[in-house]
Amino acid sequence: LVPDPFSLNDFIEQHHSEITSGKPVPLFTNHPDKEFNITVVGGTKKDTFIAQFETWFYQIKGKSTITINERPDIFEEGWCCSIPIGTHYTLETTEHSVVLLVSNDPTRNK
Repeated sequence: LVPDPFSLNDFIEQHHSEITSGKPVPLFTNHPDKEFNITVVGGTKKDTFIAQFETWFYQIKGKSTITINERPDIFEEGWCCSIPIGTHYTLETTEHSVVLLVSNDPTRNK
């Protein structure tokens, strides 16, 4: 079953308060294929991660900083990158940031 199409901008507006509070908001809560975890994050926040799965990062609004191997890169709207499995990274979002994070766990593919 494929979910109905929807506007990503409308989704962001509907979940604005959650996103700006720093709470990760799942884009697809009931998608039948659990291989991909797609989350919208934002607000002023700084977290450090180890990428358990290949992760794709897309800066939708505002600016964020991703630090990989002690090298910070500032991402502006429309910028993206792929973070390999096992990579230690820090994601720092600012007040008006909206980021889409997509991680791929092939063991959850059905």
